[in-house]
Amino acid sequence: MGLLSNTLRMGASQPSAAADDAYQIEKSLRFEKSDSSTLSRTFSSAGNRQKFTVAFWAKLSKLDTYTAIFTAGSDSTNDKFQIYWTSNQFRVADGFSSVVMDIKLDRVSKDFSAWAHYVVAVDTTQNTNTERVKIYINGSKQEIFASTSWPSEDANSNCNNSVIHWIGGRHDNGRYFNGYVSDVFFIDGLQLPPAAFGANNSTGVFDPAEFSLPTP
Repeated sequence: MGLLSNTLRMGASQPSAAADDAYQIEKSLRFEKSDSSTLSRTFSSAGNRQKFTVAFWAKLSKLDTYTAIFTAGSDSTNDKFQIYWTSNQFRVADGFSSVVMDIKLDRVSKDFSAWAHYVVAVDTTQNTNTERVKIYINGSKQEIFASTSWPSEDANSNCNNSVIHWIGGRHDNGRYFNGYVSDVFFIDGLQLPPAAFGANNSTGVFDPAEFSLPTP
């Protein structure tokens, strides 16, 4: 399967016992800043730039002042869509000269021993601005923010355009990811909840499951 296809699943590692016993994640990718390691693909044509979902499991090894895990945008401009950590806080930003969105969580990532599941679900066609970008960690919607700049209604993201998309950092300025990544999905045209990618087990821990679209 091609990396970063319009509907992507890239496998994976074994973050925990699966919620779906038939589904086991077997592998992961290790990224090291010192190796300048990234994966990339440039889409031949744009997809839906208003509605998409990025989901992945990650285990952090180290956080720098700026640690990127998924980015999209031209090398020639700073106007990029970025999922990253800044000062140990998870952040989703898009644009520089013209800001499309910038959402930073008011929680500090300190645990370098455990896997966590992240979902960034975008739909700028939503009437309510806070519904246009949804962030979930381990199945829980994040609603406490350090700062927010919500996208305007029907705004186009720099993501899902006919530009380069990276997993593992921003290789144009050395902002690389340190850690492990698995079960990465990029979904074109849908704003999906974490139920598409996993479920809570009997102890309330979010575990991976085979991808499936939730019942409307």
